[in-house]
This record gives sequence, structure tokens and C-alpha cells, in this order.
Amino acid sequence: MPSALSNSWLSPEIASRETHQLYRSKTDFGSAIGLPELGQQLRQFRDVVLVVGSYHSAAEKTLKSVFKTGHRVATYNKLRALISVENSGTDVDDLTITAETALEAVIEFGPAIIPTNDMGGIQIHGEQLATLLRATYSWRDEIPGWDAALDTARLRLVEQGVDPDDALYGMI
Repeated sequence: MPSALSNSWLSPEIASRETHQLYRSKTDFGSAIGLPELGQQLRQFRDVVLVVGSYHSAAEKTLKSVFKTGHRVATYNKLRALISVENSGTDVDDLTITAETALEAVIEFGPAIIPTNDMGGIQIHGEQLATLLRATYSWRDEIPGWDAALDTARLRLVEQGVDPDDALYGMI
């Protein structure tokens, strides 16, 4: 396992059959597959499994898709965590993190990444959900469950003593 401050992973040197080039003894997977934040994301997992093939097996493409899928799942789960009561912060900085994460997720994965249709199993924080909905308002027709999530936000805000007309202004 790499050190906590490194994206580099030790790997043996292997020579290519055709070009006789050697793999580097350390590989920066984040840069190699276009996900610079990869090292940070991989640290959240205890075990990481890499599937390696021959030079002729499109292993690089497979590796990219494996990490891209993992990144999508991590982003989706992060969005769910941001709208839960465990993320109880409601100052500008906390709400900005939720909004920025939602916008970055939509840009990278499309509107369907927003978990408005999958809020079961978590206790929803009304203001955080309202922020997520406000950030994704222009894609509301493309996000499954967006309108139902708006109703959920309204209910949670009332339960939490926040005026839903104020927090959801312009969306209701």
C-alpha cells in the first residue's frame, strides 16, 4: 500500500515485447488514467484490486473504466452523505461544498448521478437537500425523482424548524 501522501504505487519493471520499454518502478495511476484525485479516493478503500493484462489486451482501457466506475460510485455515495443529517453544517462553506460537488458530478457524469431517487436508508438534512436541489435546478427534468426530493426537502425543513418557503424560494 502506498504512503498516505503518495499517488505512486510500487510495481516491478516489465519490458514490452515489441518496444523493449520498461514500465516505471513507480506508477502514478491518477495521472496515467486522467483522475488526479485518484490517490485520495483510493485511500478510502482497504483493498484495491488491479486487473492487469498483456500489452495486446487493452488493459489500459480496462483499467480506466474500472477506476472511472469506482469514481462514479464514490461520487454518488459522497452526494448521498452530503444530504444526510450526518452532514449537519449549514453555514455558507458547508452548503457550498454540497453545491459544488453536485455541479461537478453533473458535469462529469450527467444529471442522473444526483441521488434524488435513492434517498432511502439515510436521514435527510433539509437544508443540505435544498442546496443540492437548487444547484441542480436547471437539470430537474433530467434527474429521476427530483420533484419527489423537493417534497422531501419541504417536509424535512418543517421538521427541522426551517421555513421551507425561504429555503426553497424560487423552486416551489
